[in-house]
Amino acid sequence: YYNNNNALPSSLEECTRHHLVTLALATGYGQRFPVRMAQFMAQCSPSFWLRSEIRQIALQILRDDTLLLQEFYHIHHCMSMTDLEVIEACLLRGIPILVETNQNNTTTTSTTTTTTTTTPLREAFTEYMKWCSDDALNFCLPDERRGVIGFLRIAGIDQHKLVENFPEEKWLLSFLYMSEWTHQWLDFVTRTTGRLTKSLRIVDCHDIHLRMIHTENQKRDGRTMARMEDCYPQLLHGIYVCRAPTWIQVPWNIVRPLFPKRVSEKLDFLTPQKHPNDRNRLLRFISLDHLPQRFGGNNPTWPPIYSLPTTTTTTAPEATEQPTP
Repeated sequence: YYNNNNALPSSLEECTRHHLVTLALATGYGQRFPVRMAQFMAQCSPSFWLRSEIRQIALQILRDDTLLLQEFYHIHHCMSMTDLEVIEACLLRGIPILVETNQNNTTTTSTTTTTTTTTPLREAFTEYMKWCSDDALNFCLPDERRGVIGFLRIAGIDQHKLVENFPEEKWLLSFLYMSEWTHQWLDFVTRTTGRLTKSLRIVDCHDIHLRMIHTENQKRDGRTMARMEDCYPQLLHGIYVCRAPTWIQVPWNIVRPLFPKRVSEKLDFLTPQKHPNDRNRLLRFISLDHLPQRFGGNNPTWPPIYSLPTTTTTTAPEATEQPTP
């Protein structure tokens, strides 16, 4: 970033207003609030306040570094740190985390270089997927110049068995695996295109019944998503629920006019297979040829399979594909 004198700033005081706002949001300013509100707060906050908040983040990193030095982790190059300590240290500093890959081509992975291998994340995600069908979770990058699309089929997730067999402490790790993969590819697209890129989730509610819903599963998802918002602010553009049954769609249609526009942009129920306007909203994030037919597109394959672009940080040939856990 260059300052008003077309030179790299040597301190926060030399940063332009635009760069201060961007840096504040990147370091998690207002991350406990909805995305739109956090952006509004950053735009309205005075520059001195933004500098103060950014310095607080720097101070937290400095304190963490001090503790690591006091515990002599640096002597053995941090090899004695636990996996959770490594993950927390990387998240605090905004350091990408490597999520392992393999040669299959269906669900979720990460492909960029980093400082640590997070085997516990992959193990937790693999265990989570034992209670899901092959097409229940599919995070992909259909277009290398657009964001990550997450296809979720709710009926493919056995919520009751998940609650009974999957420990809550691993819930965060499995979601962290998916979020880190999404974060790294969004960062790649943002850097290569010069546009801030976010992800979109398309939720398929076809064939869902009330007996499939488990209250504890919803509570765990909610708590985990709140943590993910803290760790990865500004990651998600919105959630579009498609093919919802009548008992969900009708009540939403009744209460939807009561919500402000920013809410319906973040969460909405669409019928793209019937209404062109709804389909056009999806086409802002994915092309018609890549969009599956069940959502009004031309792609007959389900679950959809897309080849990931080759990057300069890819470490293996198979890393350009979407591996299975």
